[in-house]
Amino acid sequence: MTENEKEKLEKANNYFAVECFNQIWTILDKPDKEAQELETILHLAHTSFWHWSQNPKAQPSNIAIGYWMLSRVYAVAKNTTQSLLYAQKCLEHNQTNKLNAFSFGYAYEALARAYYLIQHQEKMEECLQKGYEYVEKVQDAEEKQFLTADLNELKGS
Repeated sequence: MTENEKEKLEKANNYFAVECFNQIWTILDKPDKEAQELETILHLAHTSFWHWSQNPKAQPSNIAIGYWMLSRVYAVAKNTTQSLLYAQKCLEHNQTNKLNAFSFGYAYEALARAYYLIQHQEKMEECLQKGYEYVEKVQDAEEKQFLTADLNELKGS
């Protein structure tokens, strides 16, 4: 493969990773989702993740976000097994790569959401507590606000 071809492929992988990720939100933000829409976001999340995994310039944080999104869409689709699996992968990836507090906070948010779905209240509360501990370490005000809002949404469940 020539350098030009590699560059084109890298750009394509980046484009599809971001585009698929962004398309997920158009459905996630809808209050009522049809079965076909749930299937679509699952495909989009896997496609986004795969394209990130093929991009040599992808950062560990991109992969962590991909695992988080996979957990999130499986939670929305009420697939508890897959939601928990990807939440655990998200946390493991954060630990292996020593990612920032925002990323760790969202790993625990994903775990809390998965435990909520399987009605494991104690584990959910434990993960929420860890998520809030990471909120205190987040430096960026907007990131702190997003993470806090998502944790609060679960806390009220």
